[in-house]
Amino acid sequence: MKVRQPLRLATIGKAKSLKLKAKSELLNLIKEELNVKEILFDENQENDVALDLELSAVLIHEGYARELIRQIQDMRKEAKYKLDEKVNSQWHSDDGEVSAAIHEWTEEIKKEALLGKFVAGPSGKAYDVEKEFSAVGGPASGGELKKIWIGVRK
Repeated sequence: MKVRQPLRLATIGKAKSLKLKAKSELLNLIKEELNVKEILFDENQENDVALDLELSAVLIHEGYARELIRQIQDMRKEAKYKLDEKVNSQWHSDDGEVSAAIHEWTEEIKKEALLGKFVAGPSGKAYDVEKEFSAVGGPASGGELKKIWIGVRK
């Protein structure tokens, strides 16, 4: 499972729970570092930390969005765009689940990747950098690879 895939829950066992319960600023850091939405304390758990690897559709969609953001950021770097420069991007996927996820997360992707325009559609224009990559599908798809094409330009 990729690090960018968010998870629902991390359970912290008895060895660590007493020290962390009162320190909410640490909990936020742990959530961020483990990429989990929630932390649960279980005094009966023997392991220090256990991750819930069950993925909901919402988490899978967020994982696709995060992977796409990472790919766009890599492409921006490859094209030598300035860090604060807004650019335009186009994407395409034949996979319905990937397309739904990208549509759902469009505003977040635009914000995080500093995009002016982010439109769906097959390649038809010239782009500074184009890339096709595969994202791993969720459990319902058997973990199959799902292709996404993306292009960026000024």
